[in-house]
Amino acid sequence: MTNRKRILFVIGRTPGRGAINREVIDAVLVIAAFDQDVGVLFTGDGVLQLLRSTRASEDARDHAKALDALAMYDVTRIYVDAASLAARGLTSTGLALSPELLDPRDVATLIATHDAVIPG
Repeated sequence: MTNRKRILFVIGRTPGRGAINREVIDAVLVIAAFDQDVGVLFTGDGVLQLLRSTRASEDARDHAKALDALAMYDVTRIYVDAASLAARGLTSTGLALSPELLDPRDVATLIATHDAVIPG
């Protein structure tokens, strides 16, 4: 009998914060490996982590690989706060992942439907 928990990671930090952003993605992968129902919401400055970097820095390459690993761990519930994208002059075109766009009401509903919400 499996007692799967619905766990939502909320990523709101800007890219380039060193190991912190990578550790959040690593935590997502670890929890997913234990067969939990994991979702990831990018909001605030965290939406900037979804931009494909044109820099060839090692940090940018490592971050892109970590985001690509989400699918390998069956983390397919990826969301982005549409208001956060708009506030930064961005659209969903050209993002590193193909997240589901949510308006503020949908974000609140998403959070309410999870057993645990982990900020990152």
